Amino acid sequence: MSAELGSGGEPLEPWKYPILLEVIILSDLSRKSVLINLLTLPLAAAAAVATVSEASAAAKTPQNAVQYQSTPKGNAKCSGCKLFLPGKDPKAKGQCQVVAGNISPNGWCVVYSAKS
Repeated sequence: MSAELGSGGEPLEPWKYPILLEVIILSDLSRKSVLINLLTLPLAAAAAVATVSEASAAAKTPQNAVQYQSTPKGNAKCSGCKLFLPGKDPKAKGQCQVVAGNISPNGWCVVYSAKS
């Protein structure tokens, strides 16, 4: 960086004038570096979304930890639970929002929560 002179002939000290420091920093940015940063931002965002999706899928509770059974408990069964995501037809296995693996619509576990 060259020593530039102020209006009185004295050298400028950019650390004393934050706006000058900002101008010097911004002038060091090239068009290429800005474009590279703009192009890599969507890739970083996509990677973050994929990581969050994988983490949420991995965060499901194992069936044995919630005492899952493939038969109902009285009138309570997965097809009547608000956490159950049904399969392709009423008898097909579905998924649960909190329990891992395939879930029978006639199953039951301790996190059962009746639809309102």
